Amino acid sequence: MNFAYTTLFKRSYSKLTAAQQALIDNAIRSLAAHAHHPFPRKLSVHKLAGLTGTPAKKGTKPPPVWEMHASGPIIITFQFGKGEIIFRNCGEHEAVLRSP
Repeated sequence: MNFAYTTLFKRSYSKLTAAQQALIDNAIRSLAAHAHHPFPRKLSVHKLAGLTGTPAKKGTKPPPVWEMHASGPIIITFQFGKGEIIFRNCGEHEAVLRSP
């Protein structure tokens, strides 16, 4: 499984502390080892209601967006693409999921 990272993810990741980045890195490694259901229980992975991702091709159904908990309030949002996981955003729960 390949990984892709949005510009928003990279920007958010760069603003985190080294300890928070390590939590994100560990969560991504855990997800990589078990990239499909059942996900590792410690990550508390679930679909986000009412939010869809960016479709791979124009005119196709948008994929769901998933959330996983790295630790405490630190979360990562992602979606599945064709043969890849696209990491969309990361950081503290409230900041990541606030309305734009």
